[in-house]
Amino acid sequence: MREMLIQNDTSKIVTSAGEANALVNMTGNLVKYCVTIVGTLPILCAYPFAQKYFVTGITLGGVKE
Repeated sequence: MREMLIQNDTSKIVTSAGEANALVNMTGNLVKYCVTIVGTLPILCAYPFAQKYFVTGITLGGVKE
């Protein structure tokens, strides 16, 4: 994912038309946002199922007598 974000850096492309430049920047940002969502979606889907194990570990680690 890191390589995709780096390769898609279109800020270095200089065009003469302002509208074309805005379209290139919008496309580059759209790809960055999509890669970020695709990268975090599995974590967000798995967290509710693993949350009880995190809470159990925290409570066991926090009990001191």
